Amino acid sequence: MLKHITIRNFALIEKADVDFTGGFSVITGETGHGKSVFLGSVAMLLGQRSDAKIIREGADRCVVEGCFDVSGFGLEDFFEDVDLPVGVVDEDNTSVTRNIIRNLDAFQQTKIVEQYHNFAEAREAMQRGKIYAIYYIPQGTTKLA
Repeated sequence: MLKHITIRNFALIEKADVDFTGGFSVITGETGHGKSVFLGSVAMLLGQRSDAKIIREGADRCVVEGCFDVSGFGLEDFFEDVDLPVGVVDEDNTSVTRNIIRNLDAFQQTKIVEQYHNFAEAREAMQRGKIYAIYYIPQGTTKLA
């Protein structure tokens, strides 16, 4: 269950932090006040591909982060005992991004199992159960740093 979402510079949203507590949550508002934009950020958080057009005008990057509670799914042993298999799509392919990937692979509970040529290949591997997460580095990432 999504417990918290942080959104920065996503389309019209400059900054939003939303906590979802127990119970039923409803997103309401007048036409044109950003409900669909907010849901678009949730879709991106869940893996929907996006492009640079979603970056808020005047910003150099956008961030969408989420905190999920998976305690009710019995995954504690899985995360305790297994290196999480991760796939990487590095469209930037620079020394900076290769260093990021090495550091990610060194993290105790992740294991880079393969680098993919594009996001579609990585998503297919995820659907087959070969990987459980995708680390995506779009072209031009190091220009933003």
